[in-house]
Amino acid sequence: MLTDIVGSTALLSRIGDAAYLEVIEHHDQIMLAALRRHGGEVVRNMGDGMLVAFSQPATALSWIDEVHRSVLEQLGLGIRVGAHFGPAYVRLADYVGISIHVVARLGAMAGQGELLASIRFIERVGRHLDGELLHLALRGVDELTAVLSIRLGSDSTYTRPGGDLGHRRVAAKSAAG
Repeated sequence: MLTDIVGSTALLSRIGDAAYLEVIEHHDQIMLAALRRHGGEVVRNMGDGMLVAFSQPATALSWIDEVHRSVLEQLGLGIRVGAHFGPAYVRLADYVGISIHVVARLGAMAGQGELLASIRFIERVGRHLDGELLHLALRGVDELTAVLSIRLGSDSTYTRPGGDLGHRRVAAKSAAG
């Protein structure tokens, strides 16, 4: 899974480096404490988000439910999340492979309070999830990627990201089930 704080650069510009460092440290404490409870591991700290790994997608989903709620309640910040299930290879204390690129693209495309989860991830969760089925063209990936767009929690400020991220959404209206 890849998480990202929405609007972190604007927040940094508004509150300054010292205050931002406190916010990020609190964010990281929330994320890491929840990771310990759910048995995940940090693959890479991204500054205003994290790339994390879990052995089971259902556990990852429980973790993201907890951290989304906690970051929103404690810090007033929204996050976006990408999730994918697939092989990754350890290299110099980091992970590499197409799965890492897919999750990074999904995380970048997600809006505030949105989880974009590949169907490979969803199929392994083991329970029904409500969301909108999308087929996305991910930059650098040859085939369309089927994903479920899931709104996290009760975040009423849910928005799609703006700007050209090098991606495009395709066939955005389908029933998920």
